[in-house]
Amino acid sequence: MSFTICNELNAQNNESVDSLKQSIAKSKEVFQKVNKLKAKPIKVEIINTCSTKPELCGNMAFGSVSLVKILEGEYIGEIIYVVSTCSKTNYQIGQIYKMNASFEPGFSVHLCNGKTYNSDWNYKLDENEHFLVFGSLN
Repeated sequence: MSFTICNELNAQNNESVDSLKQSIAKSKEVFQKVNKLKAKPIKVEIINTCSTKPELCGNMAFGSVSLVKILEGEYIGEIIYVVSTCSKTNYQIGQIYKMNASFEPGFSVHLCNGKTYNSDWNYKLDENEHFLVFGSLN
């Protein structure tokens, strides 16, 4: 009986270690991707976009969101969200811009597409659909 309990505890321990390893690997992957996207401006095409009113910001943060397709670099063809906080954007669907990714805030942002950004967004892509970076398009 004690042998069975030890085997079960060992199996649970192995599952915990595997889960921790997966979490560390995912964190490293997200960190590296964000840093690569920040490294230099890259061409993107607007697929969809919505804008927020800057005057809404105050006690809460609001963000304009653009769904873009990456046109160059390591992530060519990938579709991601680009968020600009507390500013109105006038991006045009189908137009090509240079994306300048920047640092994400350490707080939640209410997005004009009805979603809310939290710092774990890129770790929950099954719920959030697309990778997200903060930045601007020029």
